[in-house]
Amino acid sequence: MYALGSYYYSRISGKLKQDQFAIFSLILMASSILFMAFSPSAIFIILFNGVFGMSIAFISPLMAGMIINYLMKDNIGITRTNVISSLGIIFGYIFAAFGGALFSSKDLMFINTAFTLAVLPLVKYFPEKFKTKGERRALILSLMPQVAGRIRAIPHEIVKYERELSFKALYNDFKKMFYFKKLREMPTVLLGATVLYTAIQIFFTPMPSYLKIFGYTDSDIYTLYLINNFTTLLLYDFMRKRTETESGTWKLLIIAVMVRPILFLFPLLTYLKVPINLIFVIFYIGIGISWSGISVALPVLIMKNADPESKGLALSKMNATTTIGTIVGSFVGGIVSKYYFITGTSILASLMALVSLAIFFKASKIIPT
Repeated sequence: MYALGSYYYSRISGKLKQDQFAIFSLILMASSILFMAFSPSAIFIILFNGVFGMSIAFISPLMAGMIINYLMKDNIGITRTNVISSLGIIFGYIFAAFGGALFSSKDLMFINTAFTLAVLPLVKYFPEKFKTKGERRALILSLMPQVAGRIRAIPHEIVKYERELSFKALYNDFKKMFYFKKLREMPTVLLGATVLYTAIQIFFTPMPSYLKIFGYTDSDIYTLYLINNFTTLLLYDFMRKRTETESGTWKLLIIAVMVRPILFLFPLLTYLKVPINLIFVIFYIGIGISWSGISVALPVLIMKNADPESKGLALSKMNATTTIGTIVGSFVGGIVSKYYFITGTSILASLMALVSLAIFFKASKIIPT
């Protein structure tokens, strides 16, 4: 549903004013949370969680586009968007960790609904220039930085249903994205992004279940995610300064991707009797460092290498290709984890990351620096 939301974003945003689209997205988000609170079974929770994902796919690029357009500089706008997103994610994890001890799941959903609706009155204070039909230049940001390691822990009681329902949905989503007309001519750098996102999702889709098997509680998993997000947050501005030149941006992207094959093999250290806590703390710090570079360099690079009048087209291609990687990676990761556990997903994700690195190396020679 998140993928479909990203796919249809450009069509819907072009028909509504930005403030109207924001109101629609927030109401859709609040409604989905409220319906999850009253859902009679896990199947309905999954369904409305999908609707929630679609609302995120709508509101995320809308707000990101406003920030970028307000700051008038792509790399600074992307960095500030990522910082705001990371702060929100960190606050959410902290609230979930402490609120879970004080409130029931249903009460937390009511609080979340109330908080979402409380944001609605702020829409009327949008600057006048944002009360127009939405632009399409921020399409890529509908997938950044929510993807890549920020997968929530899936409750045990709904894992089986989620797996049964997801494969067909993922196939249908992939089929729609595969025929997306803007993918007929895919530049090399976009191919590298697709392969990279495939590797990321192969690895991270089953990760919450792996952590549970290794003895991690929900609070422990939240702590690891907080470590990851704090690391990323602290490094965003440092990474942004590396993107002032095109050659510097390429160097940052390649280095950030280069460490991924090694990081994806980290879980295999569990077979060597290395302390599990040490493995995953180092792993999530490394992922945070790597992601801060990728999430800044990749979109900046795409926009820097597009003519001003074709930036929207370049970003929409990027969004489509990374969505395909996410869908395929989730599908493959679920299957591989079922038969080969963490060994299979780690090795396959590492190999895919190496392939994406090779593609980026080739792309860096194709595109002038």
